[in-house]
Amino acid sequence: MAYYLGRDIDIAITTESAYYGVAEVVASGVNTAACLDFRQVKGAAGTQYSNSTHASQLFAGPRNQGSFTTGSNNPWAGSITGNGASTPADDLDIKAEAWDNIPNNITGLDLAFGVMDEDVAFVGQRNVLKAEIKKDNSVTITRKKADNVWNTVYNDARFGLIDHDDTADNSTTNLVSGAASFHQGLTAPDYQECGYRIYLRFGGSTANDEIFILRNCYITDFTVTMGADSSQEESLTLQTYIDPVIRDGQANDALDTLTPTTEL
Repeated sequence: MAYYLGRDIDIAITTESAYYGVAEVVASGVNTAACLDFRQVKGAAGTQYSNSTHASQLFAGPRNQGSFTTGSNNPWAGSITGNGASTPADDLDIKAEAWDNIPNNITGLDLAFGVMDEDVAFVGQRNVLKAEIKKDNSVTITRKKADNVWNTVYNDARFGLIDHDDTADNSTTNLVSGAASFHQGLTAPDYQECGYRIYLRFGGSTANDEIFILRNCYITDFTVTMGADSSQEESLTLQTYIDPVIRDGQANDALDTLTPTTEL
């Protein structure tokens, strides 16, 4: 396990969808998680992202960052903006309105990499075989508590969005705004758009620095720490069984590549 202070690392959180994000909405005094459509023309029965309405309660924007090969858009940009058109193809008709994937008030981050083993014993043999079953990678992010967004997402949307065609255009199947858009964890989420994507950048943005990308993460734990003589903090743990992508610190289009089905 490695522990980093919030000032020592750049963090960004997105969904695994190219054009849907997750935010908290409040209706009739009830806080719920909502699926937001970031496209210029929203899908039927969906809720379109609005910077003035949803920016302060946004948990994760879409995986697609638009044309960040120009350097203006990347997962950690303070303002990411689509071009509101279907070209270049990388924008996927992302709405021309700014959003931010960076969680606020981060105080620390725990990063852990491990392996899940299974013991295999043979009759008549004293030695036990350790068979690797799958990778077990997790990240715990801690921040000063300023709102209920993390708590709401943990309750309503810990497994991310349900399955849908990530290459679809505006005329095909769309996700809706309510709870029906979120996977409930009752079956194995074995599709490419499940969970969340965590981007971690260490040190800086040059080729000598490193970027870790944890793909298809599920929220497994949420805790709130309270104290009479300290600030109130909350921690969110995200876990994935997929190997991380490790690159140099220069942002490029490979950062938002969809997870291949062979790795799920």
